Amino acid sequence: MNARVARLKERLLKAEPAIVAERARIATRVFRETESEPAITRRALLFQSIMREITVVIHDDELIVGSLAPSIGGVQLYPEFSSDWIERELDTFDRRQPGLRFIISEETKAELRQDLPYWRGKTVADRAFALMPDTAKRAMKGGMFASVASLLYGIGHIIADYETVLRKGFRGLRAEAEKRLSELSPAAPDFCARRRFLEAVVVCCDAMVEFAHRYAARAEELARSERSPERRVELETISRICKRVPENPASTFWEALQSFWFVHLAIQLEANGVGISPGRFDQYMWPYLEEDMRAGRVTEHQARELLGCLWIKLNEINQAADAFTSELNGPYPSRQNLVLGGQTPDGRDAINRLSYLCLDVTEQLRLHQPSLSLRFHAFTPTEFLKRAVEVLKTGTGLPAFYNDEVIIPGLLSRGIRREDARNYGIVGCTEPSVPGKSQSVPAASKFNLPKCLELALNSGVSPETGEELGPRTGNPTGFSSFDDVMAAFRSQVAYCIEQLVSCENAIDVAHKEVAPLPFLSSIVENCIERCMSIQEGGAVYNFTGPQGVGLANVADSLTAIKKLVYDEKSVTWAELQDALQANFEGYESLRRRLLEAPKYGNDDDYVDSIAREVVRIYASEVEKHRNPRGGMFHAGMFPATSHIALGRRVLATPDGRRAREPFADGISPGQGRDKHGMTAVLNSVLKLDHMMLSNGIVFNQKIHPALLDSEKSLMSFVALLRTYFLGKGMQIQFNVVDGAMLRDAQAHPEKYRDLVVRVAGWSAFFVLLDRSVQDDIIARTEQCRL
Repeated sequence: MNARVARLKERLLKAEPAIVAERARIATRVFRETESEPAITRRALLFQSIMREITVVIHDDELIVGSLAPSIGGVQLYPEFSSDWIERELDTFDRRQPGLRFIISEETKAELRQDLPYWRGKTVADRAFALMPDTAKRAMKGGMFASVASLLYGIGHIIADYETVLRKGFRGLRAEAEKRLSELSPAAPDFCARRRFLEAVVVCCDAMVEFAHRYAARAEELARSERSPERRVELETISRICKRVPENPASTFWEALQSFWFVHLAIQLEANGVGISPGRFDQYMWPYLEEDMRAGRVTEHQARELLGCLWIKLNEINQAADAFTSELNGPYPSRQNLVLGGQTPDGRDAINRLSYLCLDVTEQLRLHQPSLSLRFHAFTPTEFLKRAVEVLKTGTGLPAFYNDEVIIPGLLSRGIRREDARNYGIVGCTEPSVPGKSQSVPAASKFNLPKCLELALNSGVSPETGEELGPRTGNPTGFSSFDDVMAAFRSQVAYCIEQLVSCENAIDVAHKEVAPLPFLSSIVENCIERCMSIQEGGAVYNFTGPQGVGLANVADSLTAIKKLVYDEKSVTWAELQDALQANFEGYESLRRRLLEAPKYGNDDDYVDSIAREVVRIYASEVEKHRNPRGGMFHAGMFPATSHIALGRRVLATPDGRRAREPFADGISPGQGRDKHGMTAVLNSVLKLDHMMLSNGIVFNQKIHPALLDSEKSLMSFVALLRTYFLGKGMQIQFNVVDGAMLRDAQAHPEKYRDLVVRVAGWSAFFVLLDRSVQDDIIARTEQCRL
């Protein structure tokens, strides 16, 4: 590893996350001063104040500059989105478990206690709850779904139009906004709203340039007092770069990286959206590196060093949330997805030399950000796949693999133009998105499929609370056939999806009314032309995508019911209901028979066909609905870590799972229930209709490192990947790790501080994960044969 980058990494790993009151202070002051102004104007003035006042800091060794907070690991707060949890947990931030803990000084607490009362009743969350119907609130409280991310965070899961910024600079974007402003007719009925939006964009463009110039001045100041001639030259170069970009188009690779980083950082400072993703980084950055290398300005060694510095900066991005959400979504949920490979908009292979350099730097640094993803298509070179698997061998769970042969047709079916579908990136965990053109709420709600089954088996009543949450579908003792069971399940899913949609649409409207984002909107295509923020539907494409959780548990449960109750008639409904109510205590023999029933993940059509039908029921219900931005809902299946939290809301299930135990994650089989090797698992997964899940899936596999310990085994693994994707699998990701080592890391975390594992659609430091998440990863089947 490069010596400079090694020092930066060591400093990063030693940094302790700390709550900083700086941004919250600015937000409170600006909003107090602008209460008579429209929301879009207030947000622009807030962004301007942040860019002018946030602390400018350049750390030793840095070549890419710009920080979220004064200290490495510092975390800003965003009370305009949700503030009650901050007040409630001020005294417990520093008492959380490792990985979710934040240092907070008494001075910071005192300042926040003075400012936070202002936000009561004024936040996005407050407005959303006021808009939600009571049935949706009751459904969410009852565990049907979890919609916490959209309530606590700003708009995220988006890829900004970084390419246009690199090409035009903010001077060019400002000119576009001014030109559009001059074209407006004062007599138009929407003139006032359109004018306000474009004026806000102009303010934000100027503020972005001012922010960069502040860094230029700081670098110049440091250069004057720097004793090292080498570092002085670096600081002087940094100053020149910051004076030039992002105001103007980038002209070198270093300028392009710095311009990208300023934009990426500013998005994080405007709002605390999760999953702000670099997207197709190797595509829009390659022309600058290619030209520099051709002109002899940059060597590959220097390019790797610059990339390493940027990777470190991406790992500095951190966000705070309440304790429950932190447990639901995992520690430090930045989810910055960077995509390599795939196709060009005209259908050619897109791999270039930068694609390989990004793999090299990821392998050397072994950090969890950026969340690296690789796009596969039918003609992806074996050499590139092999290099990706070599990086995967390091055990970080990176990269994850995505299939153009499924995702592109899926996006086309949602009305996305062919050239845009071919240009998709991945945002957040695993969601396909068109860079610079899509605004979606992709990980908005985690939908509890086993809860729907539980309601179907109890005529809409939650056995957890005794409350009637769903429609009355009848006592199962009266179901004469398995078709009746499926009909009851379908009815509960339809009703629960309706409640989820009403909840998500209320949150959508609340964001539009309370916290429009003029800066982010300025770098999303069509917003300036339409004179509308992304929250109003200004983007080219607008989606909302809930995530189904617990597929395998529902499929296995329905299979057990079909086999034992209807096909064999060896168990009565009364016996099964009694066993579930007793959490199988005193019914161990029956539980054993339920566990012995066919299980998804073993290439058994009996259960796999039911899993496919569950996907169809869920996805088809989701697709019926529209959002306030004029777009559609489309389904995905990935849980973050909500399969653990939502599992606690469901009692015993007919697959043999005990009450409150975790569900299976994503579209993966239940923990330890796949018994016939990885090929059998892949065959089961391939029987699902992946194109119905156009908002993404998570398919986790844990493999023993010995499976990749030779050239022959590595090439066999590459061949398996290719076979899976040509069979129309959408996505797959791996932990290449020895379970014994994970158990040792639990016992001796001090020995494994830089052990990174794949959790869900993201990777994280293993020792910082909640114990329940660690246990869940360990419980996944460890594949020792293909």
